[in-house]
Amino acid sequence: MVTTRQHQVDDDGSGVVIARGQHSPAAYMLPSSVRRLPVKVQRGLHDLAEIGGQIRHLDDHIDQVVPDLRAGGASWAQIGAALGITGETARQRYRVLLSDDDS
Repeated sequence: MVTTRQHQVDDDGSGVVIARGQHSPAAYMLPSSVRRLPVKVQRGLHDLAEIGGQIRHLDDHIDQVVPDLRAGGASWAQIGAALGITGETARQRYRVLLSDDDS
């Protein structure tokens, strides 16, 4: 195991590097070929993988919140504005989360 300032990296011999970031509860995997890159690039890829995990976590949270907001009376325009997108974009992206009569 290698520990850097922000990451713990395990190489279990399977050809996959598993990293656990301090800001992301989930481990993420990068190909073992990452070890052949300069350390600065390795850290950048690990940081990017951690950010990707955070984005997926936030997307899941949004998916839970949007139906509650719609059920509570929020318009697509209001939801879109809160997310920094148009109401139409919000409707297109999140209407699949709702029952047919709520979209």
